[in-house]
Amino acid sequence: LLQSALGRISHTTGLWSDPNLDSFMVLMAHFIAHDVKGILVLKTHLVAFRFIKGAHTGTHLGQEFLKITDDLEISNKVHIISKVI
Repeated sequence: LLQSALGRISHTTGLWSDPNLDSFMVLMAHFIAHDVKGILVLKTHLVAFRFIKGAHTGTHLGQEFLKITDDLEISNKVHIISKVI
């Protein structure tokens, strides 16, 4: 599905902890693609919901992000990352 993106893929991410202080990260992908009629449409998809072990440092979160995009084979299409507050 993400391979149907025309051009780059933008991402939003959120990070939070549950009452037990377990941390989670969500990653959403936003991109332009053709619909079934060939019309350009903006698509948004949940691409990952991950348990995050360890510190919430930029380095650690960046590594988790790259693992996700590498697993999905879309690292070459990453355009921008924005954190949802």
